[in-house]
Amino acid sequence: MKALNFHEAMSAIARSYDKPVLYLSFDPDQDLEQTLAAAPYLKNLAEFGQLVADSGGYIVCDSDEEMEELFWQTVGDDGPTATNPYRGNGTVYALTCSAAGQLRNENT
Repeated sequence: MKALNFHEAMSAIARSYDKPVLYLSFDPDQDLEQTLAAAPYLKNLAEFGQLVADSGGYIVCDSDEEMEELFWQTVGDDGPTATNPYRGNGTVYALTCSAAGQLRNENT
């Protein structure tokens, strides 16, 4: 038996797929419109609907570029980004991980 915290689980997911991973989480009581403004790619409910319903999860990306593009669209506690000027009350926490399992950027 081995218990994993979410960082260890993220690293294991990245290594097992050999792909970069983006972890997201947000307050489930946060207004949905605020969440979607803070992470507009989540509007694609066909692809991300379960992440929205669960208030977060892991996105296994095809490339570092794809992961970084999603990360920089995500407004967290740091506020607006170069690609998302949203300044409302909603935030989405984001953390990136390389395909090798190394944690990288965090938007806090």
